[in-house]
Parts: sequence; structure tokens; C-alpha cells
Amino acid sequence: MVANSDWTNSVQQMQKSFQHGLAGMLEGLQKSPIADASSKAALQFSEEKLSQVQKQYLQEISELWSSSLKGNPTVKDKRFSSDAWAKNPIAAFAAAQYLVNGKAMMGMVDALE
Repeated sequence: MVANSDWTNSVQQMQKSFQHGLAGMLEGLQKSPIADASSKAALQFSEEKLSQVQKQYLQEISELWSSSLKGNPTVKDKRFSSDAWAKNPIAAFAAAQYLVNGKAMMGMVDALE
């Protein structure tokens, strides 16, 4: 019973941390010089491509979160092929989240004009 309670607490902590991190990331992007068109070094994004990246990111991160509540997420990347990643639910989630975040960042680069 204690192990189940510990797991529940860990998942709740991870969820709060994820929500806080995502909110901070979005807030930082809105306040950054990248978002300020008056900045001399402002970057221009294709709004259509950026919107698609955001939608895809939210879908993938939501799916990851839902799947992690059912068990360890499966990570198909040789960098995370060790059993240590697969057997530890927090490590497996962190690896999967890293890959989703990396994909979103590459999508943002592709959305630059």
C-alpha cells in the first residue's frame, strides 16, 4: 500500500512540475525578443507552421502523459535503450518527454522564415 501511495505522490509531483514548466516556457516565449516584432533581432515564424507545431506538441505531450499513467512509456531511441531507462517509470517518462520536446524544438526551427 505504501508503494502505491509513493507512486501516486510521485505522479502528482511530476504532473505539477510538468504544468509549471510548460506554463513557464509559454510565458517565456511570449516575453522573449523573438515574440517582439519591434526588436532588431526578431525572428519571424510562419504562423501556420508554428500553429501546427504547437498543436502537435500538445497532442503528443497529452498522449505521453495519458500513457504514462497506464505504465512506462515506450521510448524508441537507441540513446535510451538501456533497461535502466525502461524499468524506471520516471526515467522512462523523462526520456519520452525529452524526445517530444526535441521534436517540437526542431519544428520551431523549421517554422522560421
